Amino acid sequence: MTSVKSLRIAVFGVPRSGKDFSIMKVIEAMNEQGMELIHYPGVPTARSYSPQVLGKEFSCTTMEEKGRLMEIFRKKISDRELIKFLIQDEHYCFPVLYGGKPIVNDYTSAKFPFVLKMDSGGFHEYEVILKEEWITDCDMVFYLCPDPEAILERMSNSEGAKRNTQITAEDIESWMEFEVDSLKEVCSWYGLSFEVLGGNNGAYERIIHRICEAMNFQTVNITNSSPEEGQKIIGKWES
Repeated sequence: MTSVKSLRIAVFGVPRSGKDFSIMKVIEAMNEQGMELIHYPGVPTARSYSPQVLGKEFSCTTMEEKGRLMEIFRKKISDRELIKFLIQDEHYCFPVLYGGKPIVNDYTSAKFPFVLKMDSGGFHEYEVILKEEWITDCDMVFYLCPDPEAILERMSNSEGAKRNTQITAEDIESWMEFEVDSLKEVCSWYGLSFEVLGGNNGAYERIIHRICEAMNFQTVNITNSSPEEGQKIIGKWES
């Protein structure tokens, strides 16, 4: 079998869709097999680079500087010689209105440059922060699509600036539909593998299975278990 020397995985989803949890489970499973899978949360990591790259805190930068910062960050994580195996925590867009009103706080105001786009029905407007070229090098693109009601509960119970009591389940459903349709079109255009993962738990099982296929495991046995128990991967990774 041909050995895969590097891998790029992008995991999309609205805030509180379970990206961090799923990525953590995937990394745990692959690290057990000796594969050093690195996690870069796109937006938070780029923000943290601001002092060393631009010499100032992210909140003090201009939109032009923010755009330059993101380009520098994207160039770094696209270097497969520097980072062999990478899983990216991605955001595609944010709604202009939540529950019919804009939210302005420390979290939503610290934005990267965006392009405004309407959904196909012309009912909702979104701030698209992802440039298409940033994922064209990805080997796999996943979208986490749990029940909007579950996401609503998590958003309502979040602490600090990430807490959102204005958004509705209908807002979240429309947001996810717009992101899925947009990403499906982008991935189709560039010939990228794209999968929508439903349900509230266990999305990481599919991601692990796809990585095992790509990395040529001789034997793969992913045991269905609770999110707390994780997954058991049986096999050998051919380096």
